[in-house]
Amino acid sequence: MQSVQRLNDLLIEAIDETLASLGEPTRNQVYILLEADYMIPKRKIPEQIAEFSSFLYRMFGFHAKIIEIKCMRSFCSKIKKDPHFKNITVFFEGNDLTFAVYAEKFREAI
Repeated sequence: MQSVQRLNDLLIEAIDETLASLGEPTRNQVYILLEADYMIPKRKIPEQIAEFSSFLYRMFGFHAKIIEIKCMRSFCSKIKKDPHFKNITVFFEGNDLTFAVYAEKFREAI
């Protein structure tokens, strides 16, 4: 269970850093609207990643894909550096990898 919580923490960090790269006001507005419109507080994003992804697409349109890719890269980088996950291996198939599938594959691997 600790591994799942650590994985969730890393995912939140990756999302937070990616949104911060858009500017603090934008990041703050994303969290405010996410909680107001989707009833998802920041700490619950890993448990509702598909809904978070839908929210990003509603808010940013096509540009949401770029935000998701940046989140995935940051998340992967954090996992590689974390000693809890030094032996984790995840394989992806197909060309239509979504943010939700990406996060779920890591969760399944631990």
